[in-house]
Amino acid sequence: MVLTPAPWLAAGGRAADIGCGHGAAAILLARAYPQASVHGYDFHDRSIAIARQRAAQAGLAGRIRFATADATSYPAGGPASCSARCWRPTAVPGPG
Repeated sequence: MVLTPAPWLAAGGRAADIGCGHGAAAILLARAYPQASVHGYDFHDRSIAIARQRAAQAGLAGRIRFATADATSYPAGGPASCSARCWRPTAVPGPG
């Protein structure tokens, strides 16, 4: 099932990208929904530093907040009216 966040985010809603890595999904959300507030969380400090750098390069540093937190310690009930995570197996070998 795909949940379309457009109505909430287009109206200035808040989104949290939990396990954001280098911030690609958070940056895409911020670009697609200029009124939205986007927060990214990851347990890896270096990934958060890269995410902040990439958001700045995209001109979105003022619209996306990144913080170091794991999936059990991010501020639940805090910044998000919509939370999403997309898992892409990038290191899984193909068949054969």
